[in-house]
Amino acid sequence: MKNECSIVRDLLPLYAEDMLSPETSEFVAEHLKGCDGCREEFERTKELEPAHCDVSDAAPLKLIRKRLYLKRIGTAACAVVLALALFVSAFAVLDAPEYLPYSQGLVTVEELDGGLKLSFGKGVTDFDFRTYADPDDPDHLLCSVEAWTSTWDRWLGKSAKTTVIGTENAESVTVYYTPNNGSDDVLLYGDANGNEGSVTLPRLTPGYLLILALCAEALLWLLFLVFRKNAAVKPILSYLLPYPVLYVAAQLLVVGISFASYSMPRDFFLSLFISLLLYCGLLLYLGLRRLRCAATP
Repeated sequence: MKNECSIVRDLLPLYAEDMLSPETSEFVAEHLKGCDGCREEFERTKELEPAHCDVSDAAPLKLIRKRLYLKRIGTAACAVVLALALFVSAFAVLDAPEYLPYSQGLVTVEELDGGLKLSFGKGVTDFDFRTYADPDDPDHLLCSVEAWTSTWDRWLGKSAKTTVIGTENAESVTVYYTPNNGSDDVLLYGDANGNEGSVTLPRLTPGYLLILALCAEALLWLLFLVFRKNAAVKPILSYLLPYPVLYVAAQLLVVGISFASYSMPRDFFLSLFISLLLYCGLLLYLGLRRLRCAATP
């Protein structure tokens, strides 16, 4: 009991200033209910005039309390960001398109008033199409269709049904299926108009972005070495240095070891989002380390 009284009396100034955690405050309050001596000591503590209190004595305690609060918030935020980065990374891998080679019944085209109806067969979970005017004949509409599946779509039981292509302003229409595997596009509807044997090629943007990221990393290191003695510029460069590497890692996760992509918009935005999540997680972790170092004597 004496040890408990000693602990409580040491805590009374903080209890009077409401600077204890809720659990510790509850412990002190329960003790004061059953201990007359500590209760009298608490009354004397409350009766002290503010002039006799050294405010500077409470300042370090407030600073410690603030650091502990920031540490809890930072730890929670870091965990949330990293968990989100892990989920988006898993989604990017599981939702990667598996483009389907053409087979009979994979895509069928049906004429409608003012349009064409595309129907997709079994195994297709998603699709996309692009329409554009023929460069040699503005009144001739070209349409390329692609279909795919993915592990994520199969888990969700997703399936593609039908869609309609508007052709009101076109005198003639040609529809191709693009397998996106290096083989020839397949004519689904209309006349080839001399485009037999055409092949849809992937975009080379991933390779260019990898080169750009590596060049940015090299430039940041060069600037870091040049300004390593500049107290204002060095910290900024230190924060920027990890990002190009994180973007490269994110793109390799999304695209794989490839310098080309048939789904570049999807791949780019996923890579960008994942890299930003990893970067935020890294900054939060470094902030927590600084708080820990500041709290260490």
